[in-house]
Amino acid sequence: MSAATVIPALMVGGGLLSASSQIQAGNAQSRMATTVAGQYNQNADLADIAAANAVAGGQRGATEALRQNKMLQSKQIAIAAAQGASTSEKNIADLISNTASQGEYEALSALYEGNTKSDALKNEAIGLRNKATMTRYEGKQARKAANIGAISSLIGSGATAGSFYAKYNSKSPTDLTAKAEL
Repeated sequence: MSAATVIPALMVGGGLLSASSQIQAGNAQSRMATTVAGQYNQNADLADIAAANAVAGGQRGATEALRQNKMLQSKQIAIAAAQGASTSEKNIADLISNTASQGEYEALSALYEGNTKSDALKNEAIGLRNKATMTRYEGKQARKAANIGAISSLIGSGATAGSFYAKYNSKSPTDLTAKAEL
């Protein structure tokens, strides 16, 4: 077998090898992107759970603030009664009213804090899901680019091999001179 036929075959073989490795690399990038996207989605699910827990924590905090406030009001009434004062007296009524207002404020603050934390966690979950979507997209694009690169390698190696073969396997007298120079 002459070099004029072996060399083009090696060129095509090299093109096939290059194309194959490009496809494998693109598939590996795509699989990695899918794995990373799955991790982003898991983290987003955890952020959703934490958001629900933040709301529940705010509700528990509000309930506890109201409970503590009711106990304080009862203590204030008991102390006033022990000292012979009536809850209908202006200063005692104002004290109990102010205590009730403070308890309501603390309860609403606890709800607000829980909801604010929940909103931040929900936004984090949305961001993580968007990252997952973009990561999957990048993986698909890497696979497509690898496939295009593989096709390009095959076409390029085929064209080069064909040119080489045509140059050295021609029957024209000028090509025979070129063969002799090899």
